[in-house]
Amino acid sequence: MTVSALKTPLFALLMLALATLACNFNQPTSDASQKVMVLEPTADVQVDTSVSQQLTLGINEVYAYKDSQDLLHIIGLISNDSEVTIRDVEVEIEVFDTNNNIIHTGNTTSGVTHITPQGTAPFELIVADPLVNPSSFAARITNANVLEGYPAGLNQPQGIVIVEDGRNLHITGEIYNNTVRPVRLHGVAVAIRSADGQLVAASPADVSIGYLRSAEKGPFRITVPMPPAIADVSALSAQIYYDAEVSEVNQPYNVNLTPLSSYVDAQNDVHIVGNVVNNSDEFITVRVVAGVYDENSNVIDAAMTDTALYAIPPGESIPYDLCGAGTLCSWGPLRALDDAKAKAANYLVQLDQTFTWATDVQLTSLQVVDSSQEYTPEAAIFKGQLINNTNVAVETPTVVIAIRHAETGALLSTGFQRFSQTLGVNEGVDYEVRIQWQPNTDPNNIDYSFIARGEVR
Repeated sequence: MTVSALKTPLFALLMLALATLACNFNQPTSDASQKVMVLEPTADVQVDTSVSQQLTLGINEVYAYKDSQDLLHIIGLISNDSEVTIRDVEVEIEVFDTNNNIIHTGNTTSGVTHITPQGTAPFELIVADPLVNPSSFAARITNANVLEGYPAGLNQPQGIVIVEDGRNLHITGEIYNNTVRPVRLHGVAVAIRSADGQLVAASPADVSIGYLRSAEKGPFRITVPMPPAIADVSALSAQIYYDAEVSEVNQPYNVNLTPLSSYVDAQNDVHIVGNVVNNSDEFITVRVVAGVYDENSNVIDAAMTDTALYAIPPGESIPYDLCGAGTLCSWGPLRALDDAKAKAANYLVQLDQTFTWATDVQLTSLQVVDSSQEYTPEAAIFKGQLINNTNVAVETPTVVIAIRHAETGALLSTGFQRFSQTLGVNEGVDYEVRIQWQPNTDPNNIDYSFIARGEVR
């Protein structure tokens, strides 16, 4: 279920157009973003009375800061001093102004689902609302449950790398299943400490694998907005927390990944494209996870994506792109750092079996009409209309476009547009899909195809 591109040469044209990288990533954090007073929080513990006699919990090393986007981050560590593993820990945080009035109440959870006996786990609450004169805060645990199963004792994650782009910290590495049983990962998180040991950042992973067979590995990436207390990134240390639970052997669905290709577009974004082929007789939901490595096998970056269709019909192939347009591009360092692109040597793409399952969502074909194409050196633009030519209403109408080499049939690039509306019988919706392809692709050497579907409930 894994496609490895370890024998693939360096990303084609990875250094193309590097000079166009936005320079505002290197702007320092403003002084205004650092004006957050911190008060040692309370550590009141409230848990269900049926398990409270077994649990001794606490909250430690709480810290607050504002990032360059003026978002308030409140972080800390949950400690489990009990003799049992706990799960589903919830933390309530109240923020006070200078007059000790509550100006915000928020809830968050630990960065991993389970915390082992005598263990700790980080938490983070991000407050996007503008607060007037925030001065202090209090945190308390409001819920925790005892785990009935048991966790898997994996080795600590390997090859941890910390880089920064002026706005964010990026922490990457690999989880390796060194046990004889498959494991299910319920979370990966990080606690970042400064040179003097102060906790300065904590956050759950943006990208991680969810299921690992014995001896299998998977990448992760955690991106943390830059705290103002960090002056020297090289002096930071990262403690990685992971939550691995022994799992039953997962009988994989008959889903395959086809050969991949990669390129850098004119906007300096790295694309890895491929196809997911559903060889089963069921509709399948799929998630794809990719890790990009340097020549020393360190993880440079990781990204994940779901396929454009929430369910892949039996016998069909759906193209995907690890860097879709705009906000769909989930890379971290590869999107922000020239150095990361220069070091990219190979990549590994995996199906995440935690998010691959049979679904009862049914799809029906829609009609594409009035289609037109426009080609520029940077992109292919497809316009037209999706028509519901069936006899039932459909939800989430979606058009997927695959661009292939005219002679070899190799997938070159892909894009899609998904609508949240419902289309009644004979109703239509206009689409426009802009696909950033490898610069100066020759339109005379391509073929394209449409996949148009709607969900039937």
